[in-house]
Amino acid sequence: MKLKHLSTAMILATLPATGVFAAALDRSGQSMSAFFQPGNYFEAGISVLDPDVAGKEAGSSATRRDIGDMANDYYFPSAALKLQINDQFSFGLLYDQPFGADAEYSGNNVFVSQPGSDSVLSATAID
Repeated sequence: MKLKHLSTAMILATLPATGVFAAALDRSGQSMSAFFQPGNYFEAGISVLDPDVAGKEAGSSATRRDIGDMANDYYFPSAALKLQINDQFSFGLLYDQPFGADAEYSGNNVFVSQPGSDSVLSATAID
């Protein structure tokens, strides 16, 4: 009977976590394959990304101005270490930066206000 209660408790405890995720912010995938390698194991790496996110204004904008590249370049290092202490026990460490986002809006478009000239932030809004 206790096993049934324990199983039910474990299922109920994991239900709230099903909706928690970082949508589209996962940068690395955070591989755990190092832990499955035989014996002692070490790996290190670096990833460099240069995304290009640009476009035009949409919706009711009469000007339909260009929106320049808003995604900045970024890099992230990663490392994994696994030590096989004995036949029954392993110790491992993972290092990476799995989540993040880096955006920079610039130029003359709906995302960037020009004080005194845009409807989003007029001169009276700063007084």
